[in-house]
Amino acid sequence: MISVALGRKEQIRIVTDSSPASLCLSCRFVRTVGGRRGQEYLLCRNDAVPEKYPRQPVLSCHGYEPSVSPGPAAEGHDREA
Repeated sequence: MISVALGRKEQIRIVTDSSPASLCLSCRFVRTVGGRRGQEYLLCRNDAVPEKYPRQPVLSCHGYEPSVSPGPAAEGHDREA
């Protein structure tokens, strides 16, 4: 996001998609944390990674593990139990 101050209490915010996608978005250890002003932060819950809120975008990470989305079989087991 680019933020430009025009004058007193005037501001333009432009969302840009020029940065590459972060590995954090598809990692199993990530959790989204919301701020008071509507911003979103990515919290890394992997103990092997020292930075809990790493700068984005993360292009390589030694603690990265792809998230596993539950399939239809896994959802069926939750309903039966």
